[in-house]
Amino acid sequence: MATQYGWDTQTIGLVQSSFFWGYLLTQVLGGVWADRYGGARVLGAGVLWWSAATALTPLAAAAGLPALLAARAAMGVGEGVAMPAMNTLLSRWVPVQERSRALALVYSGMYAGSVAGLGASPHIIHAAGWPSVFFIFGALGIVWYLVWMSRAAASPGEDPRCSEEERLYITASAVAARPASSIPWKTILSKPAVWALIGEKHVGGSERERREESVGGAAGRPPVRPLILSHPLSIPFSLSLSLSFPLQSPTSATTGAPSSY
Repeated sequence: MATQYGWDTQTIGLVQSSFFWGYLLTQVLGGVWADRYGGARVLGAGVLWWSAATALTPLAAAAGLPALLAARAAMGVGEGVAMPAMNTLLSRWVPVQERSRALALVYSGMYAGSVAGLGASPHIIHAAGWPSVFFIFGALGIVWYLVWMSRAAASPGEDPRCSEEERLYITASAVAARPASSIPWKTILSKPAVWALIGEKHVGGSERERREESVGGAAGRPPVRPLILSHPLSIPFSLSLSLSFPLQSPTSATTGAPSSY
């Protein structure tokens, strides 16, 4: 795409960053919407939205840079609700004692899909041109949405295919679900886990990134930006995770009684 339209490095950076303009808007809202309308609906709507934006990307690029930036931002709006909605679904469907394993499996699947998509894309581009990647993955997302909405439910109580035995097993250790009338910011920010997420994403960093910064400066290249600037979405991401799971005290996690805000 960049070669065809003759973009310089600044334009490429602008196009790549435009995705996060929309992604930032729905990180926290995704958790609120999932709690209010159900994770299945919110996740399905998000996938449909970003799949449509993906399929329209080549047309937007042909229309001009502003249209492409709008399409990329729209893609980010849809994808921003994905993780909050997934976490809400897991909190409704997975017993507390199995939740860590379920989270690991779900996020492993997400990264496995990224690996598969990145591996297939060069072959698709070589065979049919770069626009075909956007059309194919956008169409796959729309097909996924249709299957998902015909099979998924926000909770065991809303799924007619869930047996009574399975429903009782799931809900026995679950925190009672209740729509949030307001966001308990004070309680959220008092949780050590929230600050651990913020610290890990916002001010933490790997040895590899620190080495890259050092090597970049020594080689005369612009050094890697400090992580506090490289991860501007970390705080809303961390808060969206907090909003997606019911706040639990040690008692409520084992008895199923809702914790008080």
